[in-house]
Amino acid sequence: MVRMHNGNAGAGMCLDLVKDGNNQVPAFAPCGQGNGQHWSVTPAGRAARYFQVRNDSTGADMCLAIGRRPDQTLVIRMVPCANAAGQRWRITPQ
Repeated sequence: MVRMHNGNAGAGMCLDLVKDGNNQVPAFAPCGQGNGQHWSVTPAGRAARYFQVRNDSTGADMCLAIGRRPDQTLVIRMVPCANAAGQRWRITPQ
């Protein structure tokens, strides 16, 4: 399991899943011990250049994905895992 950080979110902030009533929405929150901040990263296919990202609180069947709203803006969300381009993440060192 890993925690995911981004420098632009600020020190001490982690990628978390926040319940909005119906879904669990990826968002940044203060780092803590909750399951919403426990992510697993697994190879997506044979090439292993890309990875799927799952979260403890949603289970193994849900993956972090990027998609588009009707107005074409990007949205990050949890969706059922599939071999889809929006679920393949590339991890690179800084």
